Amino acid sequence: MIAGVLPEHCEGLRHVQLALLGQHSLGLLEHDAAGEGGLQLLVDCDAVRGGVVLYECDAGHVGQGLTQAQVVLAERSHRRPEQPERPEDVVAQPHRQGVHADEAGVQRCGHELRPARRLRRQVRASPGVLSNIGILHRHRPRGGEPQIYVRMLHVDRAGWMNLLNLDDDEVPRLLVLEGTWWRQRALDSRLPLLEGVRELGMPDLWHGWYGDLPVAFCPAYGASRAVEPVHVLGTCGTPVVVQIGSCGGLQPNVRTGDIVLSERATIGEGASQYYGGKGVAKANLGRVTRAASLFAGRDMHCHRGSTITTSALLAQPSALLRKWAAAGHLAVDMETSAVFSAATAFGMRAASLLFVWDELPGRSWSDAFTKTEQAAQARAGSAIFEVALGLA
Repeated sequence: MIAGVLPEHCEGLRHVQLALLGQHSLGLLEHDAAGEGGLQLLVDCDAVRGGVVLYECDAGHVGQGLTQAQVVLAERSHRRPEQPERPEDVVAQPHRQGVHADEAGVQRCGHELRPARRLRRQVRASPGVLSNIGILHRHRPRGGEPQIYVRMLHVDRAGWMNLLNLDDDEVPRLLVLEGTWWRQRALDSRLPLLEGVRELGMPDLWHGWYGDLPVAFCPAYGASRAVEPVHVLGTCGTPVVVQIGSCGGLQPNVRTGDIVLSERATIGEGASQYYGGKGVAKANLGRVTRAASLFAGRDMHCHRGSTITTSALLAQPSALLRKWAAAGHLAVDMETSAVFSAATAFGMRAASLLFVWDELPGRSWSDAFTKTEQAAQARAGSAIFEVALGLA
Protein backbone atom coordinates (compact mmCIF):
# COMPACT_ATOMS: atom_id res chain seq x y z
CA MET A 1 0.00 0.00 0.00
CA ILE A 2 1.42 3.38 -0.93
CA ALA A 3 0.64 6.25 1.36
CA GLY A 4 0.73 9.64 -0.35
CA VAL A 5 0.90 12.35 2.26
CA LEU A 6 0.64 16.11 2.01
CA PRO A 7 3.85 17.41 3.65
CA GLU A 8 5.17 20.93 3.93
CA HIS A 9 3.60 23.38 1.54
CA CYS A 10 6.95 23.96 -0.14
CA GLU A 11 7.45 20.29 -1.02
CA GLY A 12 4.18 19.39 -2.69
CA LEU A 13 2.83 15.84 -2.76
CA ARG A 14 5.28 13.22 -1.63
CA HIS A 15 4.78 9.46 -1.86
CA VAL A 16 6.30 7.37 0.85
CA GLN A 17 6.61 3.58 0.89
CA LEU A 18 6.37 2.21 4.42
CA ALA A 19 8.40 -0.86 5.34
CA LEU A 20 6.77 -0.82 8.74
CA LEU A 21 6.21 -4.57 8.64
CA GLY A 22 7.85 -5.31 5.30
CA GLN A 23 11.05 -7.03 4.28
CA HIS A 24 13.54 -4.30 5.08
CA SER A 25 15.91 -4.27 8.04
CA LEU A 26 14.52 -2.44 11.03
CA GLY A 27 16.71 -0.53 13.47
CA LEU A 28 15.95 0.37 17.06
CA LEU A 29 16.67 4.06 17.50
CA GLU A 30 18.07 4.93 20.88
CA HIS A 31 19.96 8.07 19.94
CA ASP A 32 17.06 10.38 19.16
CA ALA A 33 14.63 11.99 21.57
CA ALA A 34 11.80 10.84 19.33
CA GLY A 35 12.63 7.30 20.32
CA GLU A 36 11.86 7.69 23.97
CA GLY A 37 8.79 5.85 25.20
CA GLY A 38 8.10 3.88 22.02
CA LEU A 39 9.59 1.47 19.51
CA GLN A 40 11.47 3.31 16.77
CA LEU A 41 12.16 1.89 13.33
CA LEU A 42 14.69 3.50 10.99
CA VAL A 43 14.17 3.05 7.28
CA ASP A 44 15.30 4.71 4.08
CA CYS A 45 13.01 7.34 2.65
CA ASP A 46 12.53 5.33 -0.53
CA ALA A 47 12.02 2.00 1.21
CA VAL A 48 8.95 2.52 3.33
CA ARG A 49 5.75 0.59 2.52
CA GLY A 50 2.69 -1.07 3.88
CA GLY A 51 0.66 0.99 6.35
CA VAL A 52 -1.32 4.08 7.22
CA VAL A 53 0.93 6.77 8.67
CA LEU A 54 1.08 10.46 9.45
CA TYR A 55 3.94 12.57 8.17
CA GLU A 56 5.41 15.06 10.63
CA CYS A 57 6.14 18.01 8.41
CA ASP A 58 8.06 20.36 10.64
CA ALA A 59 10.88 17.90 11.53
CA GLY A 60 10.20 18.38 15.23
CA HIS A 61 9.78 15.55 17.71
CA VAL A 62 7.14 12.92 17.05
CA GLY A 63 3.71 14.11 18.09
CA GLN A 64 4.53 17.81 17.86
CA GLY A 65 3.51 20.30 15.22
CA LEU A 66 0.78 18.21 13.57
CA THR A 67 -2.63 19.61 12.87
CA GLN A 68 -4.74 18.15 10.07
CA ALA A 69 -3.21 15.56 7.78
CA GLN A 70 -4.48 14.09 4.54
CA VAL A 71 -3.71 10.44 3.94
CA VAL A 72 -4.36 8.80 0.59
CA LEU A 73 -4.46 5.00 0.46
CA ALA A 74 -3.82 3.37 -2.91
CA GLU A 75 -3.53 -0.21 -4.14
CA ARG A 76 -1.33 -2.60 -2.19
CA SER A 77 0.82 -4.84 -4.37
CA HIS A 78 1.77 -8.25 -3.03
CA ARG A 79 5.12 -9.78 -3.74
CA ARG A 80 5.12 -11.90 -6.88
CA PRO A 81 6.95 -15.21 -7.29
CA GLU A 82 9.19 -13.91 -10.06
CA GLN A 83 10.74 -11.24 -7.85
CA PRO A 84 14.33 -11.86 -6.68
CA GLU A 85 14.83 -13.86 -3.54
CA ARG A 86 15.99 -12.15 -0.40
CA PRO A 87 19.56 -12.91 0.64
CA GLU A 88 18.47 -14.92 3.65
CA ASP A 89 16.53 -17.40 1.50
CA VAL A 90 18.47 -20.55 2.33
CA VAL A 91 17.58 -24.17 2.70
CA ALA A 92 15.23 -24.77 5.62
CA GLN A 93 15.26 -27.79 7.87
CA PRO A 94 14.39 -28.52 11.50
CA HIS A 95 16.40 -26.19 13.67
CA ARG A 96 18.28 -29.01 15.35
CA GLN A 97 19.53 -30.49 12.08
CA GLY A 98 23.29 -30.75 11.74
CA VAL A 99 25.50 -28.55 9.63
CA HIS A 100 26.35 -31.50 7.39
CA ALA A 101 22.96 -31.28 5.69
CA ASP A 102 22.83 -30.74 1.93
CA GLU A 103 21.84 -27.15 1.16
CA ALA A 104 22.78 -27.01 -2.51
CA GLY A 105 20.45 -26.74 -5.45
CA VAL A 106 17.27 -25.86 -3.60
CA GLN A 107 15.26 -23.10 -5.25
CA ARG A 108 12.33 -21.21 -3.85
CA CYS A 109 9.10 -22.49 -5.34
CA GLY A 110 6.57 -20.09 -6.77
CA HIS A 111 3.00 -19.97 -5.54
CA GLU A 112 0.00 -18.64 -7.33
CA LEU A 113 -1.10 -15.52 -5.51
CA ARG A 114 -4.62 -14.46 -4.77
CA PRO A 115 -5.41 -11.14 -6.47
CA ALA A 116 -4.62 -8.18 -4.26
CA ARG A 117 -7.61 -6.30 -2.94
CA ARG A 118 -7.83 -2.86 -4.49
CA LEU A 119 -8.13 -0.14 -1.90
CA ARG A 120 -8.53 3.53 -2.55
CA ARG A 121 -9.98 5.96 -0.13
CA GLN A 122 -9.15 9.44 1.07
CA VAL A 123 -9.58 10.65 4.60
CA ARG A 124 -8.80 13.71 6.65
CA ALA A 125 -7.84 12.97 10.21
CA SER A 126 -6.19 14.51 13.20
CA PRO A 127 -3.06 12.73 14.52
CA GLY A 128 -5.03 10.99 17.25
CA VAL A 129 -7.21 9.13 14.75
CA LEU A 130 -4.28 7.26 13.27
CA SER A 131 -1.90 7.34 16.21
CA ASN A 132 -2.48 3.68 16.86
CA ILE A 133 -0.75 2.84 13.56
CA GLY A 134 2.38 4.94 13.58
CA ILE A 135 3.83 8.36 12.91
CA LEU A 136 6.57 9.23 10.47
CA HIS A 137 9.18 11.72 11.61
CA ARG A 138 11.54 13.11 8.99
CA HIS A 139 15.12 13.88 9.91
CA ARG A 140 18.08 14.94 7.78
CA PRO A 141 21.42 14.33 9.52
CA ARG A 142 23.96 17.08 8.90
CA GLY A 143 25.61 16.29 5.59
CA GLY A 144 23.62 13.06 5.18
CA GLU A 145 20.61 11.68 3.38
CA PRO A 146 17.06 12.22 4.72
CA GLN A 147 15.82 9.48 7.01
CA ILE A 148 12.40 8.69 8.38
CA TYR A 149 11.62 7.53 11.89
CA VAL A 150 8.55 5.34 12.31
CA ARG A 151 7.17 5.27 15.83
CA MET A 152 5.09 2.18 16.51
CA LEU A 153 2.31 2.93 18.95
CA HIS A 154 -0.50 0.75 20.20
CA VAL A 155 -2.08 -1.12 17.29
CA ASP A 156 -5.68 -2.28 17.64
CA ARG A 157 -7.54 -4.83 15.51
CA ALA A 158 -8.42 -2.33 12.80
CA GLY A 159 -4.80 -1.24 12.61
CA TRP A 160 -3.44 -4.77 12.24
CA MET A 161 -6.12 -5.71 9.72
CA ASN A 162 -5.09 -2.72 7.63
CA LEU A 163 -1.36 -3.37 7.96
CA LEU A 164 -1.79 -7.04 7.07
CA ASN A 165 -4.25 -6.18 4.26
CA LEU A 166 -6.87 -8.62 5.51
CA ASP A 167 -10.64 -8.59 5.02
CA ASP A 168 -12.81 -9.97 7.80
CA ASP A 169 -13.52 -13.16 5.85
CA GLU A 170 -9.77 -13.71 5.38
CA VAL A 171 -8.83 -13.73 9.06
CA PRO A 172 -7.04 -17.06 9.53
CA ARG A 173 -8.94 -19.67 11.49
CA LEU A 174 -5.62 -21.36 12.17
CA LEU A 175 -2.07 -20.08 12.67
CA VAL A 176 0.74 -22.62 12.26
CA LEU A 177 4.20 -21.65 13.51
CA GLU A 178 7.33 -23.63 12.76
CA GLY A 179 10.52 -23.26 14.76
CA THR A 180 13.38 -23.65 12.31
CA TRP A 181 16.79 -22.23 11.50
CA TRP A 182 16.24 -22.57 7.78
CA ARG A 183 13.09 -20.89 6.52
CA GLN A 184 13.22 -21.76 2.85
CA ARG A 185 12.72 -25.50 3.13
CA ALA A 186 9.86 -24.82 5.51
CA LEU A 187 8.21 -22.55 2.94
CA ASP A 188 8.89 -24.97 0.08
CA SER A 189 7.43 -27.93 1.93
CA ARG A 190 4.47 -26.26 3.70
CA LEU A 191 3.05 -23.64 1.36
CA PRO A 192 2.29 -26.01 -1.56
CA LEU A 193 -0.40 -27.60 0.63
CA LEU A 194 -2.23 -24.26 0.60
CA GLU A 195 -3.89 -22.37 -2.23
CA GLY A 196 -3.83 -18.67 -3.05
CA VAL A 197 -0.69 -18.07 -1.00
CA ARG A 198 0.49 -14.55 -0.34
CA GLU A 199 2.79 -12.89 2.16
CA LEU A 200 1.04 -10.51 4.52
CA GLY A 201 2.35 -7.20 5.84
CA MET A 202 4.36 -8.89 8.61
CA PRO A 203 7.61 -10.49 7.36
CA ASP A 204 7.28 -14.23 6.70
CA LEU A 205 3.64 -14.35 7.73
CA TRP A 206 1.99 -16.24 4.88
CA HIS A 207 -1.73 -16.48 4.15
CA GLY A 208 -3.40 -19.23 2.16
CA TRP A 209 -6.45 -21.43 1.93
CA TYR A 210 -6.78 -25.06 2.97
CA GLY A 211 -10.00 -25.85 1.18
CA ASP A 212 -12.37 -23.18 2.47
CA LEU A 213 -10.29 -22.58 5.59
CA PRO A 214 -8.09 -19.45 5.77
CA VAL A 215 -4.74 -20.42 7.27
CA ALA A 216 -1.59 -18.50 8.23
CA PHE A 217 1.88 -20.02 8.36
CA CYS A 218 5.04 -18.49 9.78
CA PRO A 219 8.53 -19.98 10.15
CA ALA A 220 9.49 -18.43 13.48
CA TYR A 221 12.61 -19.50 15.39
CA GLY A 222 12.75 -18.86 19.10
CA ALA A 223 10.25 -17.62 21.65
CA SER A 224 10.56 -13.89 21.07
CA ARG A 225 9.86 -14.27 17.35
CA ALA A 226 7.11 -16.86 17.75
CA VAL A 227 4.92 -14.67 19.95
CA GLU A 228 4.75 -11.89 17.35
CA PRO A 229 2.36 -13.58 14.87
CA VAL A 230 0.38 -14.94 17.83
CA HIS A 231 0.00 -11.41 19.17
CA VAL A 232 -0.98 -9.93 15.81
CA LEU A 233 -3.42 -12.62 14.66
CA GLY A 234 -4.75 -13.08 18.19
CA THR A 235 -5.69 -9.41 18.07
CA CYS A 236 -7.35 -9.97 14.69
CA GLY A 237 -9.41 -12.89 16.01
CA THR A 238 -7.61 -16.07 14.93
CA PRO A 239 -8.91 -18.75 17.33
CA VAL A 240 -6.30 -21.55 17.06
CA VAL A 241 -2.50 -21.61 16.98
CA VAL A 242 -0.36 -24.72 16.54
CA GLN A 243 3.39 -24.79 17.13
CA ILE A 244 5.28 -27.36 15.09
CA GLY A 245 8.96 -28.17 14.79
CA SER A 246 11.62 -30.41 16.28
CA CYS A 247 12.70 -31.01 19.85
CA GLY A 248 15.28 -32.82 21.91
CA GLY A 249 14.03 -35.93 23.68
CA LEU A 250 14.78 -36.12 27.42
CA GLN A 251 13.46 -39.57 28.36
CA PRO A 252 14.91 -42.95 27.34
CA ASN A 253 11.70 -44.00 25.60
CA VAL A 254 11.39 -40.75 23.62
CA ARG A 255 13.24 -41.66 20.44
CA THR A 256 14.27 -39.94 17.26
CA GLY A 257 11.25 -39.63 14.95
CA ASP A 258 8.66 -39.89 17.74
CA ILE A 259 5.99 -37.22 18.24
CA VAL A 260 5.78 -35.16 21.44
CA LEU A 261 2.48 -33.47 22.30
CA SER A 262 3.05 -30.96 25.07
CA GLU A 263 0.18 -30.66 27.55
CA ARG A 264 2.08 -28.17 29.70
CA ALA A 265 5.38 -26.43 29.07
CA THR A 266 7.67 -25.14 31.78
CA ILE A 267 8.68 -21.56 30.97
CA GLY A 268 12.43 -21.26 30.50
CA GLU A 269 12.33 -18.41 27.99
CA GLY A 270 11.88 -14.68 28.44
CA ALA A 271 8.85 -13.86 26.31
CA SER A 272 6.06 -15.48 28.37
CA GLN A 273 6.31 -12.98 31.22
CA TYR A 274 5.06 -10.21 28.94
CA TYR A 275 1.87 -12.18 28.29
CA GLY A 276 1.18 -13.10 31.90
CA GLY A 277 2.95 -16.46 31.80
CA LYS A 278 4.44 -17.71 35.05
CA GLY A 279 6.02 -21.06 35.76
CA VAL A 280 4.06 -23.30 33.41
CA ALA A 281 2.04 -22.58 30.26
CA LYS A 282 -0.72 -24.95 29.22
CA ALA A 283 -2.04 -26.31 25.94
CA ASN A 284 -5.66 -26.73 24.95
CA LEU A 285 -6.20 -30.39 25.84
CA GLY A 286 -8.99 -30.79 23.33
CA ARG A 287 -6.58 -29.95 20.53
CA VAL A 288 -3.94 -32.25 22.04
CA THR A 289 -6.39 -35.16 22.12
CA ARG A 290 -7.45 -34.47 18.55
CA ALA A 291 -3.82 -34.42 17.42
CA ALA A 292 -3.07 -37.68 19.22
CA SER A 293 -5.99 -39.31 17.40
CA LEU A 294 -4.77 -38.06 14.03
CA PHE A 295 -1.23 -39.30 14.65
CA ALA A 296 -2.56 -42.68 15.80
CA GLY A 297 -4.36 -42.93 12.47
CA ARG A 298 -0.98 -42.59 10.82
CA ASP A 299 0.49 -45.29 13.07
CA MET A 300 2.94 -42.85 14.65
CA HIS A 301 4.31 -43.14 18.16
CA CYS A 302 3.20 -40.18 20.35
CA HIS A 303 4.08 -39.04 23.84
CA ARG A 304 1.85 -36.68 25.85
CA GLY A 305 2.95 -34.79 28.93
CA SER A 306 5.29 -32.11 30.20
CA THR A 307 7.96 -30.32 28.17
CA ILE A 308 10.30 -27.41 28.82
CA THR A 309 11.12 -24.43 26.62
CA THR A 310 14.50 -22.70 26.67
CA SER A 311 15.98 -19.72 24.87
CA ALA A 312 19.51 -21.05 24.45
CA LEU A 313 19.97 -24.05 22.17
CA LEU A 314 23.75 -24.01 22.52
CA ALA A 315 23.80 -23.55 26.31
CA GLN A 316 22.35 -26.83 27.57
CA PRO A 317 25.03 -28.55 29.67
CA SER A 318 24.58 -32.20 30.57
CA ALA A 319 23.81 -31.41 34.20
CA LEU A 320 20.92 -29.16 33.15
CA LEU A 321 19.58 -31.77 30.73
CA ARG A 322 19.65 -34.40 33.47
CA LYS A 323 17.78 -32.02 35.77
CA TRP A 324 15.08 -31.52 33.16
CA ALA A 325 14.81 -35.24 32.60
CA ALA A 326 14.57 -35.90 36.35
CA ALA A 327 11.71 -33.40 36.52
CA GLY A 328 9.80 -35.64 34.12
CA HIS A 329 9.95 -33.46 31.01
CA LEU A 330 9.57 -35.39 27.78
CA ALA A 331 11.47 -32.95 25.60
CA VAL A 332 12.94 -29.47 25.25
CA ASP A 333 12.25 -26.93 22.50
CA MET A 334 12.61 -23.21 21.81
CA GLU A 335 9.06 -21.89 21.35
CA THR A 336 6.22 -23.90 22.93
CA SER A 337 5.78 -22.25 26.35
CA ALA A 338 5.88 -18.76 24.83
CA VAL A 339 3.26 -19.68 22.24
CA PHE A 340 1.03 -21.17 24.94
CA SER A 341 1.41 -18.04 27.10
CA ALA A 342 0.66 -15.60 24.29
CA ALA A 343 -2.25 -17.73 23.08
CA THR A 344 -3.76 -17.73 26.55
CA ALA A 345 -3.46 -13.96 26.72
CA PHE A 346 -5.49 -13.62 23.51
CA GLY A 347 -8.01 -16.36 24.26
CA MET A 348 -6.64 -18.69 21.57
CA ARG A 349 -6.60 -22.50 21.72
CA ALA A 350 -3.00 -23.71 21.42
CA ALA A 351 -1.24 -26.99 20.74
CA SER A 352 2.35 -28.02 20.11
CA LEU A 353 3.25 -30.88 17.74
CA LEU A 354 6.97 -31.62 17.89
CA PHE A 355 8.99 -34.46 16.48
CA VAL A 356 12.09 -35.73 18.24
CA TRP A 357 15.32 -34.83 16.51
CA ASP A 358 18.00 -35.80 19.02
CA GLU A 359 18.04 -37.90 22.16
CA LEU A 360 19.54 -35.96 25.06
CA PRO A 361 21.82 -35.78 26.91
CA GLY A 362 23.84 -38.52 25.23
CA ARG A 363 23.28 -37.37 21.66
CA SER A 364 23.56 -33.89 20.17
CA TRP A 365 21.58 -32.25 17.37
CA SER A 366 24.82 -32.15 15.34
CA ASP A 367 25.49 -35.90 15.53
CA ALA A 368 25.05 -38.08 12.46
CA PHE A 369 21.92 -40.21 12.13
CA THR A 370 21.35 -43.55 10.47
CA LYS A 371 19.30 -43.75 7.28
CA THR A 372 16.46 -45.28 9.28
CA GLU A 373 16.51 -42.40 11.74
CA GLN A 374 16.65 -39.85 8.94
CA ALA A 375 13.62 -41.48 7.33
CA ALA A 376 11.75 -41.34 10.64
CA GLN A 377 12.62 -37.65 11.04
CA ALA A 378 11.45 -36.87 7.51
CA ARG A 379 8.18 -38.75 7.95
CA ALA A 380 7.44 -37.04 11.26
CA GLY A 381 8.45 -33.65 9.89
CA SER A 382 5.88 -33.96 7.11
CA ALA A 383 3.17 -35.34 9.37
CA ILE A 384 3.24 -32.53 11.95
CA PHE A 385 2.13 -29.90 9.45
CA GLU A 386 -0.54 -32.09 7.89
CA VAL A 387 -1.95 -32.91 11.32
CA ALA A 388 -1.75 -29.26 12.36
CA LEU A 389 -4.05 -28.38 9.44
CA GLY A 390 -6.65 -30.69 10.94
CA LEU A 391 -6.76 -28.84 14.27
CA ALA A 392 -8.61 -25.68 13.24
